[in-house]
Amino acid sequence: MMTKRHARILALVFLSFTAVLSPSVTAQSARDKLEAIQFPPDRTTTVLQGTLLLRCKAEAENCNPEKKGYSLHAQAGQSLTLKLSPSRGNVIINDILGIDRKSVIPTDADEDFWYGWTVKLKENGEYRIYVSTTETAKRVNSYTLNVTLK
Repeated sequence: MMTKRHARILALVFLSFTAVLSPSVTAQSARDKLEAIQFPPDRTTTVLQGTLLLRCKAEAENCNPEKKGYSLHAQAGQSLTLKLSPSRGNVIINDILGIDRKSVIPTDADEDFWYGWTVKLKENGEYRIYVSTTETAKRVNSYTLNVTLK
């Protein structure tokens, strides 16, 4: 039979264990949550609209950038074109990851890729596209992302 003391110890161990693991599990789950990009029938372009809300502390300087991920299944040899139009706030194309989860944006790319990019895909599989707020973002940041796959 379990005494109250043993029950309290067990509860404390459980809560301590949960507190240690929860932040990393939650952060990982949020990061891996992707919205699948769907194209209308017989179309090679789709338009995505979104809003990124900053969650800030008391001062605006304490805002953490927000990120939204999309997934896209594509074939080797296809060209992926992205055109980002922020309509309110500051949103950029943060990265495009290949099936190996490495960036397909060349390391010598300049800041122009933040708002548009065309890349020839080298492998079949799932690609990930991330948009995010910038350091000068507002609390509400809206955007339109045109995605073309040919």
